[in-house]
Amino acid sequence: MITLERAETNNNFLVTILDKEGPKKFECRLDICENPACSCSSVGFNLYPVVSSGLKPDDEDKAVLFYIDIYKRVIDKKKEPLSKKNRYYADIFISHLREEDWKKLTQEFYIYKTRLTDTADLNSAIFIFPIEQIESNGLMIGYKEILPFGGDLFFYLDDLKIVVDDQYCVRSDCSCTDTCLALIPIRKDTIVKKQAVEGLFVNYKTGQWFFKEPGRKISDREKTFKAALEEQQHAVYALLKKRHQTLKRLYQNYRRKILGLKTAAIGPAAIGRNAPCPCGSGKKFKKCCGK
Repeated sequence: MITLERAETNNNFLVTILDKEGPKKFECRLDICENPACSCSSVGFNLYPVVSSGLKPDDEDKAVLFYIDIYKRVIDKKKEPLSKKNRYYADIFISHLREEDWKKLTQEFYIYKTRLTDTADLNSAIFIFPIEQIESNGLMIGYKEILPFGGDLFFYLDDLKIVVDDQYCVRSDCSCTDTCLALIPIRKDTIVKKQAVEGLFVNYKTGQWFFKEPGRKISDREKTFKAALEEQQHAVYALLKKRHQTLKRLYQNYRRKILGLKTAAIGPAAIGRNAPCPCGSGKKFKKCCGK
């Protein structure tokens, strides 16, 4: 049996594990990845034994450490191998933690990652983009694809939760103000595929909704979605604009970095104005990164 409660003096948890030797109390400190570009759900559990008086952690050489995939609820084997003692406690933790405590830990993880993304200096992190596909084929990039914990966008309609997946063009020569949306209805944790909407475009400058597919117009159902989203997310168009600008900035930073690496390897003098751009776009250097 395991009980989990919030410590009164800090933001850590107090964990009580009841095994064959009796109850053991630990202060639990969570170790969560601080890279806003990382989509992993691995959480380190540092369990420090506490003494009976004062609930202060004992010496660190008695600590227990293991990593768990918080969504899959399994030991993260990508981390360092576990000692026999750490494996013993990890197995107990996974098999005996209550459902309500799993939800509590998952929420703690998500809130931390979301807050981290909101406050991190994104310019100092490394975000990888498929440059050639973006520049040559106009591939659109999803906001959550680059910032997996960048904040969910959703609204409600009747008994449905409508999750919004937003994608943007970040191509270097594009100045559009369009967002491509996929509206994904969910009822009781199950996606309602028949009511999903894909390929929907929104101009966040004008607020216009439209399809680029010839002959396809906005239906009454989609107009209802639009009204619900605008009512529940009052600043939705300003938010889409901000997310687009963030992606474009991160993409340009990455593109300049890749170009710099390739230019350094080739030698600046070796890149002629009419030569193919080393970023891989397929364009001439003078019409791409050499502007």
